[in-house]
Amino acid sequence: MPQDTKRLCFPRALVEGLKHPADERALEALKKMKGLDSLTRKIIEWGLEGKIRRELLASCLRVGEKQCPSLYELYLDCARTLGVPKPPELFVECNPHPFSYIVGVTQAMIVVSTGLVDVLGDDELRFVLGHELGHFIYEHTLYQTMAHYISQILALVGRMTLGIGEIIGKGLEAALLSWSRVSDFSADRAGLLACQDLDAAVRALVKLGAPSKKLWSEINIEELLRQAEELEAQQEQEAPEGKLAKLRSKVSGAIDKLRGLTIGRRTQPWPVLRIRELVKWARSPQYKAVLAAGLPLEA
Repeated sequence: MPQDTKRLCFPRALVEGLKHPADERALEALKKMKGLDSLTRKIIEWGLEGKIRRELLASCLRVGEKQCPSLYELYLDCARTLGVPKPPELFVECNPHPFSYIVGVTQAMIVVSTGLVDVLGDDELRFVLGHELGHFIYEHTLYQTMAHYISQILALVGRMTLGIGEIIGKGLEAALLSWSRVSDFSADRAGLLACQDLDAAVRALVKLGAPSKKLWSEINIEELLRQAEELEAQQEQEAPEGKLAKLRSKVSGAIDKLRGLTIGRRTQPWPVLRIRELVKWARSPQYKAVLAAGLPLEA
């Protein structure tokens, strides 16, 4: 956003209504999965949240007024922009890879890596911080946590049930990872509202998707959008039909697990599709209407 343009803030209720349709559909399907409720109860019983928080307190910097104050002020600026008066705790993890994630069961915690902070400018950081706050606003935190730790959780369930629970849980794992990827489409919208600069948002996604400084200046966004169109066309051509539907569905599920590779602990969706979806939304009447409804952000 140009320096002479006043930053805007938005009512939380307005931001809450901006979920991506694919996120809503995938979450609805996920909630219908057999075993989800019982697995959620087990996570709470096992005290996973307390273990995660202890690990963060032991190995990360907790950001606040007296700890990394410049990053803290940037974070609070994003929270005010998105109508979040009490944002989750923010931690910085010492890791050279650029990534961020949100975890928690009843209490959300946001983590960014030192590698991320090192390579992103302020507006790019606003996008990432706003993205994670978006997960918080859209109540993604519990399922995001389950997606991050699902392999360990199912392994533990398997040991307790002689392997039966782990086998049954594989379908739930695939559904969680599939939803986790499209949930980022919603969170990216919050990230864009936090930074209010599409170029900065796209730069941040490029740096997350292609963490090589030598290539950043050579990335062509229009080529990325064309690449996304080619990917979408290929997916449509490979849509399952007739008697092959079940077989292709199983194969697709296995491929999806390969696509859900992680950098650090952060499950990464395809950055090409994230950029395509974000650019499409930024050019939509809905985004323009949201900006028109914004109010000047008080310093």
